[in-house]
Amino acid sequence: MVPHSSNESRSSPLPANLRILVVDDDPLVSRAAKRLLSHLGCNVQVATNGTDAVTFFAQAAQKPHVVLLDATMPGMSGRATLDELRKLDPAIPIIVSTGLSSHEARDQFAGTGAEILIKPFNAAELAATLHKVVQPGRNVTP
Repeated sequence: MVPHSSNESRSSPLPANLRILVVDDDPLVSRAAKRLLSHLGCNVQVATNGTDAVTFFAQAAQKPHVVLLDATMPGMSGRATLDELRKLDPAIPIIVSTGLSSHEARDQFAGTGAEILIKPFNAAELAATLHKVVQPGRNVTP
């Protein structure tokens, strides 16, 4: 993740109590994402692999509003995880974070409705991407 100024990420507040599930096998990336998202006022849960993410999502009493999903993970891939999450909730907004080129990522996740966020990203880029997928009253409810 790239450092940011506090003004960049707060230009337009996200809905209160936005629940985000971060799925990334790299603990440095998941901790940084959790820190950025918490700074933006989000409630963050972390899964270290696709299997855990799908299990958490299926069993959570309060479902996440958005999933921030690593494209490349051992075991269940990002794409396979996305497909399983969509079976549980076809409308869940998913942001795929990837170190792949934008073109490669768009090819790999074509037709999924996922938003692509290229690593490294900063808080302003993450907030802007969240604003693209979050629709208060429609896909974000308390």
